[in-house]
Amino acid sequence: MNTRCKPGDLAIVVHADYPANLGRVVQVIAPDVGASFVRFHDRGTIWWVTCPSRMTWSMGNQVFQRRAGPVPDDCLLPIRDLPDQDATDDDLENHQPAIDHDLIEELLTS
Repeated sequence: MNTRCKPGDLAIVVHADYPANLGRVVQVIAPDVGASFVRFHDRGTIWWVTCPSRMTWSMGNQVFQRRAGPVPDDCLLPIRDLPDQDATDDDLENHQPAIDHDLIEELLTS
C-alpha cells in the first residue's frame, strides 16, 4: 500500500473539517493505532501528527484543540524535494522519524 506521507515528513494539511486547520504545517510522526481521542473509519492510513500551534478535531459533540492528533493520509500533502515520491511499505517499516524543529519553525515564520 502506498501512502502520500511517511514518518518524519513535514506535510501541509490540504483537506480538513475545520477551515482553521487548512494550510497548517505538521510533522508526521507515525501511523495512528486507533487509540486516539478521534477515530476515522474507512479512510485508509491515519497518521499521528504534531503541529506547533493547536489544531481542532471533533468527535460527536466534543471539540478538541491540541498540538498533536490523527490526520488521514489523504488530507496531507508532504513537503519534499522530489515530486511523486510516495512512501512505500518499506519506507514505513524501516524509517526512523527525526523531528526537525528548526525547519518547522522556519516554514511557519516565512
